[in-house]
Amino acid sequence: FFNDTATTEIYTEQIVGSVRCVQETGVHGVKRELFVHLMQEPERKVRHFVSDAIGEIAGTLLSDAETINQSEWPDFIQTLFQYHGTNTTESFDGTLKILTNVLNYSWEMFQPHNNELFQLFKNGLEYNNADVKLSAIQAFTTWLSVLETKECKHYEQLLPSMLKAIVDLLNENEYQGCLLYTSPSPRDS
Repeated sequence: FFNDTATTEIYTEQIVGSVRCVQETGVHGVKRELFVHLMQEPERKVRHFVSDAIGEIAGTLLSDAETINQSEWPDFIQTLFQYHGTNTTESFDGTLKILTNVLNYSWEMFQPHNNELFQLFKNGLEYNNADVKLSAIQAFTTWLSVLETKECKHYEQLLPSMLKAIVDLLNENEYQGCLLYTSPSPRDS
């Protein structure tokens, strides 16, 4: 997929048509630059595309490993939580979008992080931004869909927050509410 000795270029086309090129050497530079680009990107739609790309790349790199330390991105979870720790609405939304994609590939890597995920979902469901609430619902439902039923018990106290977030989205914006019903489940693939 990637070669550490090769020079890799990533092109991101913004809505207005301008193209930016980030050039780094190897897979490590690409991974680092994706997060840097995500933090600096002003356009919401482009941030969502970059978040999706990070999630897909991380999922692919993590899915073949038995443990995170044996993967091609051993510091991914730490980097993801650090990115979330920048405490902006954009980083919160991006973290949840990335998480949704990664969970489709390598959810097992996140099992040791139940407490952090619980707090992330709780904060996202109760956040005062519709995009973050929607992303939290999508990440939370993806997480629940990959867990065994008995493991979901840990998260049942978040259900009232999720229902409130859904009602808030439906009341605030019908389009956002409709998006709730168009998200594919990892088991549908």
